[in-house]
Amino acid sequence: NALTKQRGTLETMVQGGLVEKRSQNDAALLAWIDADAARKETYRPSIDAMLALEDAQKQTRELDAAFGETIGGSALLGVAATIVRMAEERAKPDAEREPGFQDRDAQRTAQGLFAMEKSYARELDRASWKLFIGRALALPTADQPKELLAEILGKRGKRDEAAIDKRLDALYAGTTLEKTETRVDLYLTGSTAALKKSRDPFIKLALAIRPLQKLLEDKRKAIAGAMILLRPKYVQAQREMAGGLLAPDANGTLRVTYGTVKGLPTGGPGFTTVTEMLAKVGEAPFDAPASIVTTARARTFGPYEAASLQDLPVDFMSDVDTTGGNSGSATLNKRGELVGLLFDGTYESVASDWLFMEGRRRAIHVDIRYVLWIMGAVDHADRLLQELGVEPPPRES
Repeated sequence: NALTKQRGTLETMVQGGLVEKRSQNDAALLAWIDADAARKETYRPSIDAMLALEDAQKQTRELDAAFGETIGGSALLGVAATIVRMAEERAKPDAEREPGFQDRDAQRTAQGLFAMEKSYARELDRASWKLFIGRALALPTADQPKELLAEILGKRGKRDEAAIDKRLDALYAGTTLEKTETRVDLYLTGSTAALKKSRDPFIKLALAIRPLQKLLEDKRKAIAGAMILLRPKYVQAQREMAGGLLAPDANGTLRVTYGTVKGLPTGGPGFTTVTEMLAKVGEAPFDAPASIVTTARARTFGPYEAASLQDLPVDFMSDVDTTGGNSGSATLNKRGELVGLLFDGTYESVASDWLFMEGRRRAIHVDIRYVLWIMGAVDHADRLLQELGVEPPPRES
């Protein structure tokens, strides 16, 4: 899903003209600011400072990305880094710790470390890490995280495949972090002094790279802090140029949005039915579970059948603006009645977080009639239906 979203975003940005449109919008804003001396004095310094910060980030973009990917390529190294960082933060008063390392966060993180036993496999972790190390080494010299690679592979070690394999084999062979109890206990109780005495190669590596991580963290904090001070002027300029009418950036906040049920801009009804779903059975990735297929073929839709379609609606599209995290959001009609639940967006819409696309945005909602039919006819979730105030369907004795 993440890969598909990134591809859709990049394709829409370039092929859909979003980059060009955004550039035109920014150029128009700068021209409007420069056309008036008072506006130029008020807004230009902040915007110029923002542009300088962005240029500085671009200069080290490949290096910073490679640094993060090389560390993030191994879940086990991530665990070791978390343990080392938690020990560092534990020495501070709770209120002075970084977010994510306070007492309130400990239980959730420990649960994640415990649950890791269900998703971790040495072969996959090692292969993933080797892949990212190889990608970092393939970059131009100036873009390689050389100090990080030196800590991982050895300061004078070779960089060929055999040498990398030998080093990774030694790291994994000597670690105890694959044991659930060990990594959870180290996270909950470990101190920096105790960790420095550890013989675990991943802990030793995490301690060695911690100063490098901190340099990057401090750099990002400085940029983020500067942007917090500068960005309000940029938004204020946009608002003034627009005459006070500027849609807020509501991503990541609770909100209510509105729109209209619509099909694709290229045409089409904008909804699907059970009959259309059955027509794709056996066609990947649309192979529905057998329990749904069997029940649907009986066509006992009861009160959930749409009379105008003589079929059971499955989902529909609308032009509402949504973002990541909206899955499950209630969809209400103009009378405030629950008619569906949002669960996705079209491939062409995923770049809307970057720049809203009037006329092209489409969200996808599951029809509430299909939800209730699944709960009653397929899953027999009678108690849940009763809690919702819905009468369960009669059962054959």
